[in-house]
Amino acid sequence: MAAGAGRLIDLLHHVGVVLPDADEALGFYCDVMGLSVAADEIIEDQGVRGVLLSCGENEIELLEPIRADTGVARFLESRGPTLHHICLRTDDIAAELDRVRALGVELIDEEWRYGLAGKIAFIHPRSMHGVLLEFAQPPDRHTSPEKGFDHLAARVADYETAKQRWGEVAGLEQHAQLHIEESGMLIGQFPIGQCMLELLAPDGPDSGGGGGAARGGGAARGAAGGAPPAG
Repeated sequence: MAAGAGRLIDLLHHVGVVLPDADEALGFYCDVMGLSVAADEIIEDQGVRGVLLSCGENEIELLEPIRADTGVARFLESRGPTLHHICLRTDDIAAELDRVRALGVELIDEEWRYGLAGKIAFIHPRSMHGVLLEFAQPPDRHTSPEKGFDHLAARVADYETAKQRWGEVAGLEQHAQLHIEESGMLIGQFPIGQCMLELLAPDGPDSGGGGGAARGGGAARGAAGGAPPAG
């Protein structure tokens, strides 16, 4: 049976970025990069303002804490502005949660809840080698045919076990494996939609590296972990 058989995941929906001022960030994302706002809401019970920006078939979610007593606010205080989570789209989030629960995956949300991206739920970073992963079932299935993200990379400590887990949870299958001798890095490439997810790991016992950090397009980078936001 292929990795992720029975899964309903088909797209990298968005990446979440935590920052102190969404309006200031919009000056860059909209005015400089030319992205458009798909949603902009205050989620009072979670103490955040969430802004979704369309980027081809993908989206960028800006998360601005509006109270100091929330997990997102504490994440921002300890890590600074950075990438927070990766979100995958599914047709049936309840079925996905049942499926990954049966795999022994640790869930932050045992049942789905409503968030900015629709019905959402988070998987604990401990189960995804340090990456905070979200499932989302958006109310609108329309997707732009335009290419969005080129690639998104996550550092992991153990490549083989991470590859197996991402295959089980997200149905990702390895497209290529690269050995970068200069940096002692192993890179596995896994297509999802038109985006390439890369898992980066030390290539040998003397190589450096660790788990949990992520970066997108060679620009944004940070720790994809912490308290779950609005989604």
